[in-house]
Amino acid sequence: MPKNHLIVRFSQSGRNSLNLLALITLFSCLGCGKAAEESPTVSPPETLTPTEQVATPNEPAPSEPPGQLELPPGDIPPASTNLPKTGGDGGLEMPDVQISNKPPVAEASETASPEILYGSLDEIQDRIAKTNKITVVDFWSLSCRPCLEEFPGLVRLDKQFADKVQCISVDVDFDGRKSRPPKHYEERVVAFVTSVGATFPNYISTTESDEIYSELDLDSIPAVLIYDADGKLVKKFVDAGDTAGFTYNKQVIPFVKQMMQTGN
Repeated sequence: MPKNHLIVRFSQSGRNSLNLLALITLFSCLGCGKAAEESPTVSPPETLTPTEQVATPNEPAPSEPPGQLELPPGDIPPASTNLPKTGGDGGLEMPDVQISNKPPVAEASETASPEILYGSLDEIQDRIAKTNKITVVDFWSLSCRPCLEEFPGLVRLDKQFADKVQCISVDVDFDGRKSRPPKHYEERVVAFVTSVGATFPNYISTTESDEIYSELDLDSIPAVLIYDADGKLVKKFVDAGDTAGFTYNKQVIPFVKQMMQTGN
């Protein structure tokens, strides 16, 4: 085929291709026209005032103005329990609590004025001989912890068998010192026997404690001596030897019950 004929045919084919491409482009533009018309107009963002601006995560937050309360970093410390007590009207004020080694106070219905007596050992023994009952005598001291712990057992015994048993307590704190006469112990003796409801006769011995131990052959206190209705000593419980560690519940009260059953 001649060379010039090939050039003519190629030029005509190229013009056809260009025309087709132009038509495709035209139809494409016509299809996008509605979408372009319906696209919402985006307004530029409003400018925030300095007080309305929010710090971005990459920017530190503006510091508080001077005078504001700032907590230190870290956990919030717990509230203190040692707050000072405040006075004034309208506030709840807790009473002061003091720890004491005193025995618990008896209920109001059980509390009565105790019988406090002063007497020598001879006077106490004369009283024992005239009760005409089984008589339980407890020798004790304010400085003897086992004495104070067991003393309420004597109170229980008195309340349960007062019609058949005479209970007596004898404080032996007086040791003969002139600086501490028997009267020196009265306030504390009264406070103790009142707190446990001991309404039976409570003696403060005017005989020195060493003489009492010697006369009654007591190795230790607490000591509980039990006499029959004739005033005869029939049993001795002492916190030493065979009766060491005795209690009212386990030894004294069962023994007294046995005496009542046998008529002694």
